[in-house]
Amino acid sequence: MLRNALMRSGFRSFFTHSTHSKRPNLNITEPLNYIGGKQVAPREALAVFQVQDPATGDVICSCPGSGKTDVDDAVKVAGKAYDSWSQTSGVERSRILNSVAKRLRERQDVVSEIESRDCGKPIWESRADIEAAADCLAYMAGHAAVLSGQHVDIPGGSFAIVRRESLGVCAGIGVWNFPLLTVCWKAAPALACGNTMVYKPSPLTPLTALIVAEIFEEAGLPAGVFNVIQGEETTGNLLCRHPGVAKVSFTGSVASGKKVMAACADGIKRVTLELGGKSPLIIFEDTDMDAAINGTMNANFLSQGQVCSNATRVYVQRSILDHFVERLVRETEQLKIGDPLEETTHIGATISKAQLDKVVAMVDNAKAEGAKILTGGHRFIPTDPHLENGYYFQPSVITGCTDNMEIVNVEIFGAVVTVLPFDTEEEVITRANFTELGLAGGVFTNDIRRAHRVANKLHAGGICINNYNIYPPQVPFGGYKMSGIGRENGAAVIDHYTQLKTVYVEMNKVDCPFTKPL
Repeated sequence: MLRNALMRSGFRSFFTHSTHSKRPNLNITEPLNYIGGKQVAPREALAVFQVQDPATGDVICSCPGSGKTDVDDAVKVAGKAYDSWSQTSGVERSRILNSVAKRLRERQDVVSEIESRDCGKPIWESRADIEAAADCLAYMAGHAAVLSGQHVDIPGGSFAIVRRESLGVCAGIGVWNFPLLTVCWKAAPALACGNTMVYKPSPLTPLTALIVAEIFEEAGLPAGVFNVIQGEETTGNLLCRHPGVAKVSFTGSVASGKKVMAACADGIKRVTLELGGKSPLIIFEDTDMDAAINGTMNANFLSQGQVCSNATRVYVQRSILDHFVERLVRETEQLKIGDPLEETTHIGATISKAQLDKVVAMVDNAKAEGAKILTGGHRFIPTDPHLENGYYFQPSVITGCTDNMEIVNVEIFGAVVTVLPFDTEEEVITRANFTELGLAGGVFTNDIRRAHRVANKLHAGGICINNYNIYPPQVPFGGYKMSGIGRENGAAVIDHYTQLKTVYVEMNKVDCPFTKPL
C-alpha cells in the first residue's frame, strides 16, 4: 500500500515488503543527487556514507559523496537557470510556491513517514513539520508577488529608484533534526526573491530534500532552479568556496558554522548562520503551574531534545521549586518511548549512536560533578525486538546543578532538562545571559509587566512568553552572539536573499565645477 501511495505521489523511492509489517523496508536504489531536474549519480564520487534508520539501526541506503566536478555541475546548472528565473514575474514565482505548499500538504502522510524513518522523530511531529514547511512556502509565496523597490524624490525634480534585486546562486546546507523543514526555510525565500539554489542536506538525513525537489518539479519549477547535492563536510566546503555561489545559508553547530564562515570569507559571500543554543527558561512563582510544565516539556522533548532553540536551562523560583520538580518528573516518566511510526509514541529515536553516546556521557559527567539524576539519563531498549538496535534515550530531569557545570553550559542536543533554583529577577537575568550563545529564551509569569521587562533584558534572538518553541513563518528566527548571524523567516529574510541597487535619474542640467570658472 505504501509502495502504491508513493508511486501515485510520483516519488522514485519507495517501500518494499518487510518481515516487520509496521516498518516496511525502504528500497532506495536510484542516486540521491538532483541536478537540472533529474536524479544523477556523482561523476566524481567521494567516500560512501551509510544512511541509517535511527529507530532500528538498519541501513536505509548507501550514498556516495559529491566531489568538485559534481559541485561544479550543480552550480553551473543553477547559474544557467538563474538567467531566466530571476526574470520570471513575482506572480509566477508565487504561483509555483503555493502549488508546492498544496502538494506537500496532499502528500503529508507519505512524506511524514519517510521523514520519521530518516531522522527518528515521532510521526505526529513529522506531520507538524510538513505543515510548518507548507506554511513557510505559502508565506513566502505572498512576498514573491509583492517584492518591490523604492522611489525617492530628490530636490529640483530629480529622483532615484532603489531596485531590490536577487543575488544569484544560493547554497543551502541543512541539518538533520528538521530535514524537510530546513529545506523549505531556505529554498522558499531564496526562490521567492528570484534566486536559484543548490542544497546539501545532512548526510544523516538525505531523503526528504529529494522529495521536495521532485515536488518543485511537479509544481512547474523550471529545471535547475532547485538542485540537491549529497555529501559530507568536503562537499559542503566545496560548495561554500565555489566562485559561482553568491550566498550560503547554513544551519548546524557553532563549530561547523565557523568553518562555513571562514570558507566564505575569501569570496566575501553573504552568509546566514543559524547555529546552536543553550537557552534559558525562567519560571516565576506566580505562573500557572500546568502551563509551566507543558512549556518546559515543549522546550526540551520535541524531536528527542534535538532542537537548537531548546531551553535546557530551566530556572525556577525557589518557592515553587519542589512542586515544579515533582510535577515535571512525574510527567516525564509517563512519556512513551519507542517506534517513531507509532501514533502514541512521545519520544522517538536519537539520530545516531554517536549522538546517543554523547548525551549519555554528558549525563554521566553531570552525576560525577555532583548533580542529581531524578529520572532517566540512560539508553532505553524497547521491548520490540525489531527496535532493540535503535538509538533510544530515557528522558532525564536533573537537579543539584551549578552554573559552571558542563551540562549547564554546553549544548546537549538530547532529552535532558536541568532545573536550577533562583531567588530574584535581577539574579536570574544575569545568570540566564551568562552564555556565549543567544538563540532563544522564555519566561513564564502572570505579571505582564515583568514578562516584557525580562524578555527585553534577555540576550537572545527569540523570546517566548508563557509558551515555548513557537516559531511561525511570519516572524524572524535567528540568534544573538555565537548562535548565528542573519535571520530566517519573516519579512526580514527578504533582506538576506536580495541586494539593493540605487539608480539616480537627473532631470536638470548637469552642474560641473570643472567646466566653469570657480
